[in-house]
Amino acid sequence: MDQATTLQSPASGTPEVVEQLRSAVEAYSKAFLTGDGRAYDMLTARCQQRVKRSEFELILAAAKKQYGTNLPIRSYDAKVSGIRARGSYFTLCR
Repeated sequence: MDQATTLQSPASGTPEVVEQLRSAVEAYSKAFLTGDGRAYDMLTARCQQRVKRSEFELILAAAKKQYGTNLPIRSYDAKVSGIRARGSYFTLCR
C-alpha cells in the first residue's frame, strides 16, 4: 500500500506509526474483500505497474463473490523501518 505520507512520524516504528499501519491494512482488507475498487488506489505505484486496474477489478469481483464482507483480523504483525512498512495479517474465513 502506498501509505508513506500517512505513516511518516518523528520516530519510525513507534506505537503510533504501527497503529497507523494497522488502520491502513484494515482499510485495504475491507476494500479488497468487499470488492471495493478503492483497493486498487491503495496499491503502491510499483504494484499498479504490475497489474492493470481492469485485471485487478476481476480479482476484486472474485473476492466479493467469495467473501462479500469484511473479515476481522485475527492476528497482525508490523515491521516498520524508516519510511518502509509491512503489515502481515490473518483472518478466518466464514
